[in-house]
Amino acid sequence: MITRKSVGAILFREKEGTKEYFLLRRKILDRYWGFAKGTPEKEETEIQTALRESKEESGLKKIQLIEGFREEVHYYFEEDNQEYDKLVVFFLAKVFDKGDGKVSHEHEELKWLEYEKALSQITYEKDKNLLRKAEETVSKIKKSHNP
Repeated sequence: MITRKSVGAILFREKEGTKEYFLLRRKILDRYWGFAKGTPEKEETEIQTALRESKEESGLKKIQLIEGFREEVHYYFEEDNQEYDKLVVFFLAKVFDKGDGKVSHEHEELKWLEYEKALSQITYEKDKNLLRKAEETVSKIKKSHNP
């Protein structure tokens, strides 16, 4: 079994008083909806990977990580008759760009969706759970800034 690691970020923004989450639809395999993520490059930290992959896969540049949010997702899959053990580390980040971003060569489509719509759009349950944790964290941040 081959072990692989990816790192990514759950991106959100506030647009006209509404909080939205950034989702991507992958081109390959089962064309699932999820978050920006990718493989760390040599000597790169998890945070550096999360920021680089988020920028590369979204076309967005003004991305700020939210301190204290780091979640892991672990799963197994098979590809080309080979078994893989995959760990994906996710951070939470706020986007300050004015535009919506652009679809990378790895993806077919992107969407900015409010929480409930994003939750129903996401393909895998593990990613839905990540979004739930992200929403909880963002809500706590908002409450602490607006008592």
